[in-house]
Amino acid sequence: DVVIKQERRSRYAKYSILAILTAAFPSLRYSGRKRILDDEQKLYILLDIQDNTHKPTRQVAVDNDVSKTSILRLLKNEKYRPYKIHLVQELNDDDP
Repeated sequence: DVVIKQERRSRYAKYSILAILTAAFPSLRYSGRKRILDDEQKLYILLDIQDNTHKPTRQVAVDNDVSKTSILRLLKNEKYRPYKIHLVQELNDDDP
């Protein structure tokens, strides 16, 4: 019981110090990796996709030297949706 209480106290102290530090220095909250795509890269990627809509996202990622996940995230944020045109019926000359 004594060991468990000491462990809880040390955890509480650790998290309270971390909370104080992040409140005092907001930049510590965002210490993770920064986004790698800037506006210019996004534009080139979107233009590349518009030029060839059948190009796989992996190939777009390799061509633009970014990760596949970044490409997928960009497409999602720009509201691009995958679709494939299916021709179900053929129109004839005598159709109205």
